[in-house]
Amino acid sequence: MRREPKPTNKRYATYQRALAEILSLQVERGEYHAVLDVGDSPVLDIQRRVRGRLADLGVEVQPLPNDVLDRLWVLGGMSESGKSTVGELLRDEHGVTRLKIGYLLEVAALRVGIDDPYEHWPEREQAELLTEEILRFSETTKARTISLESAHRFEATTHIKRIWGDRCQVVYLDADATVRASRATEAATRLHGRDATKHERGAHRIAEIADHVIDNSGPPSVLKLSVSRIVSTVDTSRMELHASVPVTQSGWLGQATDHVLDEQTALVLATGSTGTASWRDGWSDLDLLVVRDTAPMVWLRGTVGTLSAPDGIKIGISVFTTADIDALRVPPRVVQSLRRAAEGVGVLYQRAGYLLPAPVGAHGDRTSRGELGLVLMTTRRLLVASPSDSRAVHKHLVLLAKILLRADGHDIHDADDVLAAFRELHPAAGCAPPDLADLIRRPNDPVLCQQLVNATDRLLTYFDRLDHTVRTSE
Repeated sequence: MRREPKPTNKRYATYQRALAEILSLQVERGEYHAVLDVGDSPVLDIQRRVRGRLADLGVEVQPLPNDVLDRLWVLGGMSESGKSTVGELLRDEHGVTRLKIGYLLEVAALRVGIDDPYEHWPEREQAELLTEEILRFSETTKARTISLESAHRFEATTHIKRIWGDRCQVVYLDADATVRASRATEAATRLHGRDATKHERGAHRIAEIADHVIDNSGPPSVLKLSVSRIVSTVDTSRMELHASVPVTQSGWLGQATDHVLDEQTALVLATGSTGTASWRDGWSDLDLLVVRDTAPMVWLRGTVGTLSAPDGIKIGISVFTTADIDALRVPPRVVQSLRRAAEGVGVLYQRAGYLLPAPVGAHGDRTSRGELGLVLMTTRRLLVASPSDSRAVHKHLVLLAKILLRADGHDIHDADDVLAAFRELHPAAGCAPPDLADLIRRPNDPVLCQQLVNATDRLLTYFDRLDHTVRTSE
């Protein structure tokens, strides 16, 4: 009954329940050759199961094209609301294939010899034929993510959501009428005419069923951040964590957690090697990640700024707001910390009811490679310094190795394990740094420091030639 296009009345609901009881009795008696329990599956999944079972029973039925699509973005909104701009952002910044609904329906009409698809087919049928064209296109081009512009018809858009399920994300662009008018390059009467046509088709009602509604009345920066947030978090699951017991530095971590804890604190994590068996005395820092509803300067200075460190150990406190975390507006190292927290590592406190977004591995890889330029620059700056800071150089050497390993599909955390895996997967780098245990014992040993610098220099040279993959003949 939830799938009905209009709310059902009591009489229809009673009929459906009686019918369901009768069907259940018939199933129990074995009166059907096949029974499919489809639940809340998308229509597309149900169609595949029905057609497959009919084929198994010897009924000739046309199979659907192969389905390789991971995500379908459907963009709706009134005239000059920003649909085309979002389509361009999805294409240019997120690698999404940009298509027009009108073009696909014209292709569907040509396929069967129809002049006007909008006149010939009702909206539900338009959605189904549009789906078939999307499937054909993605099967042929191997496109994994597609955006569709522009959704003007309410019933058709609603049915598209039923067909694709959660893979379809409807984005509605909203903007003040005066703002939309200021963006138009046409006369006001023509803009009002286009708006009136869209209203007749129910375009404004798409906001009611949209998965995301963006207010695009402001400057372009707001729109870009909004689109980035949606794309970054749409596939991210949210979970409640369980606090873990640190195996190292547990006393200080407990005191630090109590120090930053108040009603606005949502999450406290020990990050990096802090609290784990990978902690190394005399080498490792104490790193905390604090997530709070707000992070005003008064709180930062009065709380974070007054947290004392154990003798001889550096502490680093990273503070983000819940809005930052929800949007995954964080650097790669925090992405990795959130992923480890989802695995139960480093959780010191989580507020009841606060659900942490858990980034997928692909997100960690992508953000790490996005920061590669900064890491390379900083590493070269460290090599300039004399005498060398062996601790900082080694950490950046390990970080560079981690970035490549994540791109290779390996998520490793312990420094020794990282370098061992890197040597195995990238022997051409010739990266042979001294043992970490020796560096910890003798951080200022000139022989060890030079060995570390040489290994880092070779790794930087290796990075410099990695993407020179085009061969030329003399």
